[in-house]
Amino acid sequence: MYDRTPMERGPRPAQQAGWFAIMDAPRVIVAGDMNAHNRMWNGRAAYQRKDVFWEDLIEPHDLTTHNSEEATRSGAKVECHSIIDLTLTKGNVDLRWSIASEDQSTGSDHEILVWEVVEQDQRRPSWKVTTGWDGLEGL
Repeated sequence: MYDRTPMERGPRPAQQAGWFAIMDAPRVIVAGDMNAHNRMWNGRAAYQRKDVFWEDLIEPHDLTTHNSEEATRSGAKVECHSIIDLTLTKGNVDLRWSIASEDQSTGSDHEILVWEVVEQDQRRPSWKVTTGWDGLEGL
């Protein structure tokens, strides 16, 4: 998603998405350039801007932010530690998240976010049922 600032007054593109329907899904991944600064996802943000929409979406839907403290935007025009590209999830979603290495650079002022969904192995239970006195043998 690219939530650019519109040239004219009015809602930003992300505000026009059907978020109620999207958030009804049991598992959701939202990733993109949110163009918003907030201390919720960047503890070093010098100011908050264009963030109210995202904060109002993250909190009530209990979205998890997978970003690290690494800046996602850099370059000559960047004046502060900028984390405006986010990866958010809802539900039982486990991600491996990172920023691509320098050798994978595209020349953009935004870093490449790399994430992979880690599926839980359904064949191996994380618990075992013991019935009767079988588990006490050898005591």
